[in-house]
Amino acid sequence: MHLTARSLVLVALSALLAIAALWSGATALRGLWAAPLMLLALGLTFESHWQARLVVAASALWPRRFYLGRATTVVLRLYHDAAVAVRLELAVCVPNGMLAEPAIRSLTLSPGQPTGLAVPLTPVALGEIRWPSLPARLRGILGLATWSRELVVEGAGSVLPDLRVHLRSELPGWRAGLRARREAGSGSDLKQLRDYRPGDPPSRVAWRSSARHGELLVREFTDAQQLDLLLVVDAGLRSRARAGALDRLGVAINVAAGFAESAVARDDRVGLLIYADRPLAFAAPARGTAALLRVRALLGAARAATVESEPIAAALRARRLLRHRGLVVWLTEVDDAAAVDDLGGVLQVLTPPHLVVFAGARSDAASALALTPARDDHDAWLALAAAESEERLVAGLQRLRRRGAPVVAAPAERLEPAVLATYSRLRAQRRI
Repeated sequence: MHLTARSLVLVALSALLAIAALWSGATALRGLWAAPLMLLALGLTFESHWQARLVVAASALWPRRFYLGRATTVVLRLYHDAAVAVRLELAVCVPNGMLAEPAIRSLTLSPGQPTGLAVPLTPVALGEIRWPSLPARLRGILGLATWSRELVVEGAGSVLPDLRVHLRSELPGWRAGLRARREAGSGSDLKQLRDYRPGDPPSRVAWRSSARHGELLVREFTDAQQLDLLLVVDAGLRSRARAGALDRLGVAINVAAGFAESAVARDDRVGLLIYADRPLAFAAPARGTAALLRVRALLGAARAATVESEPIAAALRARRLLRHRGLVVWLTEVDDAAAVDDLGGVLQVLTPPHLVVFAGARSDAASALALTPARDDHDAWLALAAAESEERLVAGLQRLRRRGAPVVAAPAERLEPAVLATYSRLRAQRRI
């Protein structure tokens, strides 16, 4: 409970009456000072019973699924059972893993209808979420005090890797649904008939053969255009660093999810490997909707580790997962010289026969620091260290490129289009 200005006025009036009675010596004023305090006590007692019986509830209109990094507006609905309007101060608390501007909102809840409050949110971490209790202060019906409340918001949801639907129109060969893409020179030689598996495109079902055998059979073709793709995601300690609104792991997860969508749309086989000091989760390259769902499930369960990454161990596992020559998209840190130097061992393990593309969010903080005018000796040493680190980083990236490994380094918000553009370019050049 907190007294309002109206209650403080009554307390001040009581003090003034007491002082006046003391100074004047008037007998009539001696007991008058207690009247405001009695009124205040009676009013607070009434308010206490009134607010104890008052029911104030909250609910949230929110989707069951949020997508990592995609801004979403959730509407909180507040209502009460009183016959009069109720004034409320509400501290807007959001679930862990959500980014929002902290704020205290003052609301007037009308009787008989809910009051809506829009809360913009940005999910920045994967996993299950529940809305925390909302601290609130309820203004009494007489305006003498505010009373503390905890409003419980019902409902739960989950944060999943983002669905890059807006990029589908930019992908050559995209068709509605996850179906095979027809290309000149693809699907010309029949390899075999096999049993139908969930996720196989309907266009590959051999309907006449299925009718003769009484079960669904699917045609497999020998097709040089179909690729084995392996997405490798670094979930080590460095993936906890921020890259815009998300951390580096969150950026890599969204890029991997979008890349998997485009690969399945082209009927390529796609797999996934998540690693830190050791391989944490993996799935061999496969085709169709089932492969995409498996990749998204593994990405949705990924968490940043608290240990340094060991890319060589991940490269050895990746070599075992790839049975044929394929493309490896390695999502890791590419703006740190020490991390880039460690990637040379990955090329020794995987090339040949595979082609490796290194990709990661690039920050220009070091470059900006190297160009910042020095105001004292400390700033000068910082600028020299940043310039040396930047020079070492550029040399490391050039070594990777000279060994035939494309490197995609872009700001977090432009990384996915850059990776997809590199993927399309490599396919057009027939390097994969």
